[in-house]
Amino acid sequence: MNFEMLQLHLKSEFSAENKNHRQLIRQAIIENHKQSLTVNEITDIQNLDLIPKSKKIFFSISHHQKIGGYSASFVPHGFDVELKSRISDQIIKRVSTVDEILKSPDIKFLWCAKEAAYKALNNLSLDSLNPNSSDLIISDLQIIDWASQTKTETFSYRISSNKTLDLNRNIGYIFQDSTQIFAIFFA
Repeated sequence: MNFEMLQLHLKSEFSAENKNHRQLIRQAIIENHKQSLTVNEITDIQNLDLIPKSKKIFFSISHHQKIGGYSASFVPHGFDVELKSRISDQIIKRVSTVDEILKSPDIKFLWCAKEAAYKALNNLSLDSLNPNSSDLIISDLQIIDWASQTKTETFSYRISSNKTLDLNRNIGYIFQDSTQIFAIFFA
């Protein structure tokens, strides 16, 4: 896939341990993308009760206790980063099917994959491209078609749902280090 832009901005100061992390992430969005944002978009991005949005760029925010940040792309997407130690099998079993669990390369990937896909679908509903996506809950999404990208130690996946979804790309990627899992999903 050839995307014009995908940026990940991650810093330890954006972690959930910093009580101002939400404001700092949004300040970084504004600072790094101000040339593409309108005055109204900047005002909305500063509002912690709203999902950051722009007519030109899609943003997705994620954080955990050690790191946080955001992704930016010209295409609708969602981003998630999680500490492996904080993803419980109990939660995964509550939002996943038995088939998903059996087919996943790592059960903990399911939470991140679903979270990134859910955020991407919320990005779509912000622009009314897919009004059905606003009715979704995370367990409505099934993770399918896992594929290993052995050269990069990345896995790709797709989603399906019993609810109608209008997806142009429907591709996600998961990668990890020793303590955390990262997921990006392009709707």
